[in-house]
Amino acid sequence: MDIQIQGENAKGLNLLVPFYRVDVTREVDVIEEILRVYGYNTVEIPEKMTFSVASSKWSEPHLLETQLSQFLSAKGFNEILTNSLEPLEMEKFRIAASKEVQLLNPLSSDLGRMRTEGAVSGLPVLRHNSNRQQDHLALFEWGKTYHKVSEESKQESYEEKKYLGLWMAEKEVYPHWKSSGKTADYYTLKGQLESLMNRIGITLDTPSYVEEKGMYSDGLEWKIKGTTLAQVGTLDPALCKHFDLKLEVYYAQINWDLCLELLASREQIQYKAVSKFPAVRRDLALLVDQQVTFADIKGQALKAENKILKSVGLFDVYEGKELPQGKKSYAVHLTLQDEGKTLTDKQIDKSVQRITQRLQNELKAELR
Repeated sequence: MDIQIQGENAKGLNLLVPFYRVDVTREVDVIEEILRVYGYNTVEIPEKMTFSVASSKWSEPHLLETQLSQFLSAKGFNEILTNSLEPLEMEKFRIAASKEVQLLNPLSSDLGRMRTEGAVSGLPVLRHNSNRQQDHLALFEWGKTYHKVSEESKQESYEEKKYLGLWMAEKEVYPHWKSSGKTADYYTLKGQLESLMNRIGITLDTPSYVEEKGMYSDGLEWKIKGTTLAQVGTLDPALCKHFDLKLEVYYAQINWDLCLELLASREQIQYKAVSKFPAVRRDLALLVDQQVTFADIKGQALKAENKILKSVGLFDVYEGKELPQGKKSYAVHLTLQDEGKTLTDKQIDKSVQRITQRLQNELKAELR
């Protein structure tokens, strides 16, 4: 097995491992080599074995990536693997060119620089499938972007950032005699993004509009301490046209390096028993100003009742001539549950009243 013994003492052996044996890095690797030569069948197995299982706060990155890949595949996404190079002419779509990594001797203008944005990679794949009458398109890719780091009085350095990209084209469901031919929009992809983040235990707060749209014509983003965690939006129609795509394309990108940092720093997951007591639902029809969002209503409701209010959902939005100018109607449902006892009508009414009172005071909401 080419492993030489350099010394021996009471604690063990000092071994010299050949450079080409890159698979031997730990004591257990050496033990495995000895057993392979000596013979596994010659080792006496004890009747009773004890062992310990190490626990960690979060899964290893590659295991987590595999879990999310399976999660996306179950939701109808197909994984792609594309080139890490992109065309030089992408600059006209407002991609920052100051930090790009250009090749010194590119084979063609189509492969002139390292990938700076993940969105471009999936567009040729979408075009290829769309040209072959495949309109039900949902793709994902684990990839890296490459940027030049500017440092004064120092040599240029480079950085790689890992991302998870999601693409969704126009059709959401296959044509069927019973289907309505529903098409996807970027809120469809936003829902997929949120469920993906919930799967790994990261809750997304209220998003903000993408300030520098870049490749998006419209989009949302989530930031953590000034760093973008995720983005979702509609890709610029001019960009899609450049790739001969007639479909409207929606794209979401997750900063995977930042996700891993958040997972590594979070507290260990605490599990609790499922409540034995029933949940109660109450619906509210609210008349609010046009600028009030559902996120505002949800936030104020949770502040008013943070003990037994488990969730707030939106199931209808109405805007019409029957409403006063500058107003809209939100229909929301409140789910209330006590972990220790069954709620009484008096407790429920008191909590709902407290929530509605806060909505009236903070958002000037009116009950319809």
